[in-house]
Amino acid sequence: MLKKAFLSIMALAMMGTSCHSGNPDSTTKESPPPSHNLGQALIDSTLLEVRMFQISGERSQALQDLPKSFPVLIINQKKKAADGTENYEPIGFAINCKGRDPRAVVNAFGEAFLETDHPELITEEELEALFQVSRQPILRCDALQGSLQTTPMFSQVFRVIDQAGGKVHHLVRFHAASPLDKRLFEIGCQNIMDAFGQPQGGSIPVLKESLKDLPGADDPGALHCFNTASALPHNLSIPVHPAEEYPFDARLYRVQDKELGLLRVLLTGGKAFRLNCSAADSELQKAFGFPETGKLDTITVDDEAFADYLNGRMEDQPVFHCPSVSRPEFASDAYRISNQGHQDPQAALRNPLMRLKTAEDTLVQFSCDTAARFFAGRLIDRLITEPGLLQNMTLESRDYLVRKYVPGQLKTRKYRIGCASDAMGPKPEDIQTAFQQVFGVRANEAWITQKAAEIKAQLSSFHLKDIVNYFVQGMAMSEFEVKNITERAFRKAKNREAWPEEKAFFADWILQQKKLRPHHDELVAYLGRVKELSREELIRSYMDVMNNASADGIAWWAGEFMSHPDKTYTYESVVSSHISWLMLDENTGALDHIIRMAYKAALQWDIDSTCQEKIRNWIKKDRVVRAHYKELIGFIKQRALELIPGPHAYFEALRTTNFRFTNNCRGHIDLVLRLVTTSNRWEIRNFTVAQGATVAIDSNGRYVHWFARSPATGFESWGDRLTVTDVQVPYQNGWKKTYRYDLKGGEGGWASQSVQCS
Repeated sequence: MLKKAFLSIMALAMMGTSCHSGNPDSTTKESPPPSHNLGQALIDSTLLEVRMFQISGERSQALQDLPKSFPVLIINQKKKAADGTENYEPIGFAINCKGRDPRAVVNAFGEAFLETDHPELITEEELEALFQVSRQPILRCDALQGSLQTTPMFSQVFRVIDQAGGKVHHLVRFHAASPLDKRLFEIGCQNIMDAFGQPQGGSIPVLKESLKDLPGADDPGALHCFNTASALPHNLSIPVHPAEEYPFDARLYRVQDKELGLLRVLLTGGKAFRLNCSAADSELQKAFGFPETGKLDTITVDDEAFADYLNGRMEDQPVFHCPSVSRPEFASDAYRISNQGHQDPQAALRNPLMRLKTAEDTLVQFSCDTAARFFAGRLIDRLITEPGLLQNMTLESRDYLVRKYVPGQLKTRKYRIGCASDAMGPKPEDIQTAFQQVFGVRANEAWITQKAAEIKAQLSSFHLKDIVNYFVQGMAMSEFEVKNITERAFRKAKNREAWPEEKAFFADWILQQKKLRPHHDELVAYLGRVKELSREELIRSYMDVMNNASADGIAWWAGEFMSHPDKTYTYESVVSSHISWLMLDENTGALDHIIRMAYKAALQWDIDSTCQEKIRNWIKKDRVVRAHYKELIGFIKQRALELIPGPHAYFEALRTTNFRFTNNCRGHIDLVLRLVTTSNRWEIRNFTVAQGATVAIDSNGRYVHWFARSPATGFESWGDRLTVTDVQVPYQNGWKKTYRYDLKGGEGGWASQSVQCS
């Protein structure tokens, strides 16, 4: 009873919302233009539920394949009444999972509870009255991603980009029999995409303004999700593609057809197009860039020139109608592909992609402006005065903007109509594009006009790639232009100026070795792969390892970096390369020079041949230290006792304190010295030296003897290895007392203090 009462209430509610007002004077108002109500699909558990049903009685063909009991996903759809009020209307998606758990399909909309043991008993008529199940595609377990997938759930997935609003919406078309594939549905969560996947090729970026040409987008349904679902990513990006090449392969004939009589036919792109035209032959020749002879050659369908253009193939193509009083409009709309690089904005106004007036599922673009103007001059004039009439579309969506739904045809017919190659000159926008690609800068209009005549006189084909090659070959021997291109490419690719060595390297590679073309954009792409070390790091690596950065070395490494674009260089890898170079037998002289410099820096005296050989062996044979200037300095200090020649000792000054002087500049200084001998380290503390005294320190095994000699006392020492003397230097209004101690065979160090005395 409760179920029947519920059904009766629902039926009455549906009747109440759909019934006529009963006013005999009421009239039906014209429907407003499609509003493309996007953003209706939400993550909101209050807008959907899943229930288990079992059909009692007869079943129609639409539900014949469903199991005895099956779930229905019930999703509320927002509807606007004639009076402007909004309400929700439920629709149902039957779930078919024979032999599998239907929860897997339900979970595609977020985790939700499904009771499968106690289905509700209902007739098909009641189910249809409540949820219009037969009007919706069936959700199938065999459409879930994985090894058991048969036919994907969706035939098309559109990523709708609202550039003005900064929003993204996702529309899907079900892979279902017509007419169930007519309607598009907006999906509300990422779970749906994860569960069912996308068709081969992925989602199709389409601009929101193009939805008027996308069948089913005028009133999309909404696939809400439960609160446990995840939001879709916010991706506004649109891939950029190179500009497409125009065909210049046209041939124009009169063709004697057995059934249709004498026709004028344009042959291009492997297809034949009939021209329904009252214009003279000369006008057609001029439009397509042929010499204006005033008369077309006549051939038959059996002619060799027509062998690839059979009657059947010609009849498959649209007829091109020339403008006339009875048929003034060739095209209804004009478009520009917005995500193709190197486009002249004016070119799309002079020669747009056009939708045929007589076949709205057909898009046409001509190779030359003259043919576009001949057929669609009125439309082009409006575009030039009102550029806003030119509509944008993405390259990926072009195939699907059919405008009107045709069962079995979900893609547009598109044609690029060629013009004559022998009479068409280069397009100014192609010259500009080619110049920018090769030189990295724009050319002025006067230069473009001058260059167009030159190119037309020298080339027989005017594709963009032909003009690019013309510029490349024309400047192949110009060192000045190669230098400019290299500098511009480095600024764009590396955001820095090119090194002089890098410019010299590319001048050689481009002009002499021909390994790269003098082409700015190609060089930018090449440099984008190069992972070089910065100049500062390169010089630091040289100074650390060799204490010198030669111009030849910098130039060699510049070439090394640039000639291996996919190799990664780091400071450590370059340092290792320096060391490996020094370890080669032919570079022993360079290694010895580094050893000499490091020894001098560490011990403050020149190295002898014995120590030189000892350190070289440590590097090359024993491998206890690397061939690295800075590392060698520290290593030599650590091994100093093994490297001091003869009986000499190694002295270090620890500190200098207690300068005390009398008014006559006589006094003493306390020194703290460390004496390092071959057997011990000794420290001498509080060593008082009177002015003019000489102090000597010597070592004898484990003993240290020091003696002082003063002119006042006459005391003399027998050791003369270390002397401490004073030097008086005028300093401002007093004296600067500088004490220096020296070891025979090399300097020891300095200790100084400024004092004032009379």
